[in-house]
Amino acid sequence: MGLEDGMGDGMGDGFGDRLGELDVTDYHLASTQDHTSLQDDTSMQDHTSMQDRASMSVFHQLQRMLRIRASQPAFAENKIDLSDLEDPALLLYRKGEGEQEIWVAANFSEQVRTLPSGSLTSTKDTVEHHTYTDLLSNELVSRGDGIPLGPCQIRWLVANRLG
Repeated sequence: MGLEDGMGDGMGDGFGDRLGELDVTDYHLASTQDHTSLQDDTSMQDHTSMQDRASMSVFHQLQRMLRIRASQPAFAENKIDLSDLEDPALLLYRKGEGEQEIWVAANFSEQVRTLPSGSLTSTKDTVEHHTYTDLLSNELVSRGDGIPLGPCQIRWLVANRLG
């Protein structure tokens, strides 16, 4: 499924990073001493427990994203307006129009990237928005000199309407 059918809003991207930090090289499977074997079993249980916690964290993040997505009418539309950005590591598109407009921004690199300040422009609005709320983090984001995106970060941005 692609962006055209409404499934390409970045769900699941970047949330499995903690699993990659787990190091299994510390576990020695072959041991001749009973106490070493017991330590290995405990280490394996700790490792499994860490994986379980990380998996549950990913699961809860995805559940949260699905709830947010379901509550936003703009995501129901299949139409997207893809922005042409010079940086190939960045993706930006708009879902919905007017009052129900969400910008989906994604950084596919392992470095911090910045969306150009003029990239979030609406064809329907005459008001230029300077602040946005990221629905995923509840962070207030100022357009200023551009919107920062951390490594492998996804943002779902809605404009903060002026009075």
